[in-house]
Amino acid sequence: MSSKPEQNTARQSLQHALITLATSFCLGLMSGTTVAQPAWPAKPIRVVLPFAPGGVVDVSMRGLAPKMGELLGQPVVVDNRAGAGGTIGMSEVARATPDGYTLLFTLESLVLAPYLYKKPGYDPVRDYAPVSYLFTVPTTVMVSTALPVNSLAELIALARSQPGKIASGSGGTGTISHLLLEMIKIAGNVDIQHIPYKGMAIAMTDFMAGQIQMIPASTTAAAAQVKSGKARVIAVASPKRAATMPDVPTTHELGYPGMDALLWMGLLAPAGTPANIVMTLNSAAIRASNDPANAARYASQGIELVGSSPAEFQRFIASESSRLGKVITAAKIQPE
Repeated sequence: MSSKPEQNTARQSLQHALITLATSFCLGLMSGTTVAQPAWPAKPIRVVLPFAPGGVVDVSMRGLAPKMGELLGQPVVVDNRAGAGGTIGMSEVARATPDGYTLLFTLESLVLAPYLYKKPGYDPVRDYAPVSYLFTVPTTVMVSTALPVNSLAELIALARSQPGKIASGSGGTGTISHLLLEMIKIAGNVDIQHIPYKGMAIAMTDFMAGQIQMIPASTTAAAAQVKSGKARVIAVASPKRAATMPDVPTTHELGYPGMDALLWMGLLAPAGTPANIVMTLNSAAIRASNDPANAARYASQGIELVGSSPAEFQRFIASESSRLGKVITAAKIQPE
């Protein structure tokens, strides 16, 4: 029969062997299995558009998707998830698994909705990993040629002399066109009647019919109306002049540096998406938007390329949320 010391020695030897085996197994996992994981992306990528097909957001992303898919080696599938001012699609992506396979392509509604809805379902700063601020379309101050004004100063002077007599349309309460009108009213201390429509197309129809005398509209929408001879663009609400309207002064030039109203579009992933995936998406999105065919198409539509880094887009979202939130508060726009 073996002695007790011999039994202890045997037991210790067995324990040591098991520990060594376990350690070797773990090291093998760290050095081998991790490296052997499939490269991203390994399957199609879905991009949620929180608006109906046909708008500027839809057109912009659908132009981008094929080239991004080519660069990434996997299809990029566009999925329209419209409803509730975009909050249905935006909140869906905020809750998605942060693996880079579900993305959001949206516009400035991302930062506006939390001020306009009591339960938007997401936080624009906390719930996303921004990929890139890709495009912008400046908003103009457009007036009817029947209105006797040729500048922003003349518009404000006329509105001051005739409180509530000038009627301005917008694409809806809380939209960027509405907020630009509120910025003008606040800056000029004037009363201009606001008439919200269910979309810019309907508002533009009434504008061209003479039912309203002014409308803040994108450079893309305004260009067509100016050609008709029934509209005049008196300012572009942007820090720099619009590429498609180089002769129109900016609100900054006219002494209103805070009067910015940009329709902007960008790509985002759910918060927690690995940084290497975010950077891969950033590179693919910027390269796709700068593809010669895409760049020419965007330029013809008045869409200007930006192409920011993820960090720049994160700062921009936080800044726009704060800035536009103050306008909504000052204009006393109530959440639905």
